[in-house]
Amino acid sequence: MEIYEKIIASGYQYDVVVVNALIDMYAKCGNMLKARELFDKMHQRDAFSWTTMIAGYAYNGLLDEALQLFKKMPQQNVVSWNAMIAGLTQNGHTEEALELLQQMQWVGIRPDSKTLVSILPACADLAALQRGMEIHSLIIRSGFQSDLLVVGNALIDMYAKCGSIDKATQIFDGMHQRDVVSWTAMVAGFAQNGLIDEAMKLFKEMPLRNVASWNAMIAGLSQNEHGEKGLRLFGKMQLAGMRPDSKTFASSLLACVHLVDLKLGLEIHGKIVTGGFQSDVFVMTALVEMYAQCGSIEKAQCLFGMMHHRDLVCWNVMITGYAENGLVNDALKLFKEMPQQNVISWNAIIAGFAQNGHGEDALKIFQQMQSAGMTPDSKTFAIILPVCANRAALHQGFQIHEKVITNGYQSDSLAMNALIDMYAKCGSIEKANKLFDKLNHRDLISWNSMIGGYAMHGCGKEALTLFEQMIHSGIKPNHVSFVSVLSACNHAGLVEEGYQYFTCMSECYDITPTMQHYICMVDLLCRAGRLDEAHEFINKMPITPDAVVLICLLGACRIHNNIELGQCVAERLFELDPENSAPYVLISNIYAAVGRWSDIEKVRKLMKKRGIKKKPGCSWIEVLPFHWLESNIVSVNIAANSFCIFYPVLF
Repeated sequence: MEIYEKIIASGYQYDVVVVNALIDMYAKCGNMLKARELFDKMHQRDAFSWTTMIAGYAYNGLLDEALQLFKKMPQQNVVSWNAMIAGLTQNGHTEEALELLQQMQWVGIRPDSKTLVSILPACADLAALQRGMEIHSLIIRSGFQSDLLVVGNALIDMYAKCGSIDKATQIFDGMHQRDVVSWTAMVAGFAQNGLIDEAMKLFKEMPLRNVASWNAMIAGLSQNEHGEKGLRLFGKMQLAGMRPDSKTFASSLLACVHLVDLKLGLEIHGKIVTGGFQSDVFVMTALVEMYAQCGSIEKAQCLFGMMHHRDLVCWNVMITGYAENGLVNDALKLFKEMPQQNVISWNAIIAGFAQNGHGEDALKIFQQMQSAGMTPDSKTFAIILPVCANRAALHQGFQIHEKVITNGYQSDSLAMNALIDMYAKCGSIEKANKLFDKLNHRDLISWNSMIGGYAMHGCGKEALTLFEQMIHSGIKPNHVSFVSVLSACNHAGLVEEGYQYFTCMSECYDITPTMQHYICMVDLLCRAGRLDEAHEFINKMPITPDAVVLICLLGACRIHNNIELGQCVAERLFELDPENSAPYVLISNIYAAVGRWSDIEKVRKLMKKRGIKKKPGCSWIEVLPFHWLESNIVSVNIAANSFCIFYPVLF
């Protein structure tokens, strides 16, 4: 502004070149009102005046104003088109950016290298590999591959973000000249695709590193659950004399979230304050998330309340924080106070109610979301379908399946995996199998859902066959896979196979058994009548057995009338979980089977003394409207105490 005064004093306020430079300065400093005032006062404007103003609006996120001015421009050139495309891409309007590229070609404007480089991030953000490959072909046809450095860097970034890391590596290896951006893009690409060892190897080989390079590696480690390594690298970055920026702090805070380490988070908060980042929305949002996820919801709430400017991401983070800490009413109150909501906001509040045992409320909010005109995305379906699964609400799951199809998500792995799981848990293993067979791409969750479904339905051999197919297809199993496999062995009575899979879990796949796996093994031995072996297995467990695994053994003692072992297990349970009614009831049943009525009376007195009452059993039923039954049931099979409904096929 001081220089502007000198310009006026010198009489250059009407010089087009000078005024263009002033508009550019004001726009990049965020003062679009002053930039527009200068633009409107110009007696003469050239193409650069219009383009600078359009770019300024786009740079500041004022896309409507940019588009209005763009349409008024008498002669649009490649620079003005580039400004609009770049502005749309940088502000997250990726679909619109791709559409504008098509319009540009329709009106006869030939894209240049800057056009294509600015559009590639749009393909990356949408994970639109096919569109990205088409633009790569256009780059080759237009002869822009001579701009190897800029174009090559953009292509590496696009291919990596679209999951085609081999193609990104091929371009990187073929570049005769590389700068720090090239190396950083490749490091980030490896990290984003979970190839942490390759990312670290390349990071160490870098001839030169900048803040973005360190950020890429720290973020990669943090996002791939290597939080401790990420934080160590954060320390090394500072020792190397590199000043952290907002992205560094956000990635470091993410590492604290994964480690659930509030103490480290507090230390980083101190560095944020001393570094002068306490007014940065991006950093403050990461801090709010860290405090909320590490259990300090009051601190998160305090920071959120102190923020002068909150974007939509920040509101969503706070709602998620409330929900994940069980404060669903606070989450709903904040949700209603939001100045605007997006699909992420709705997903957060639906997930909050679903994950805190309020399935009915989650389903109601899902209906409200659609009534409000908000279109569900694949994550919405992945959140709401487990609610139907947990409630065995096949009718509602069937209706949501129809919405998955009408919204075009029948090829989306996230939505389809949730559908497979829902049908399996609601008793329709045939429909789950049909969906699984139709999947074009099967990930670990797809296989686990189907294997678990077979195991749940007692189809042990089918589950094990599918598990072997998964291994042969190159998918590495996780702890969930082995829970399903051990359950399948359980239902099929395959004790030796169960032992083999249990041993293979740690020896072949380096998976440490959890309590779930031990429960499966104990149940397998108990069902086979090998109670002493099950008892010995429990005693040799490297982790302290919980009540569930002991109740499993006690239940088997009741079935096989093993009084001596039953008494031993019951006494352990009375000490471990004295308020649980199950062991008292089970040992009473064992005594009753052999007529030891005096022992039963002792157990009853002990229960009365401790104030323990047997919890009544309960069952879930789904009440269906008669008009729906009339139009949707293909056939009904009524047997003793059963009512089986066969739904029409949606495939």
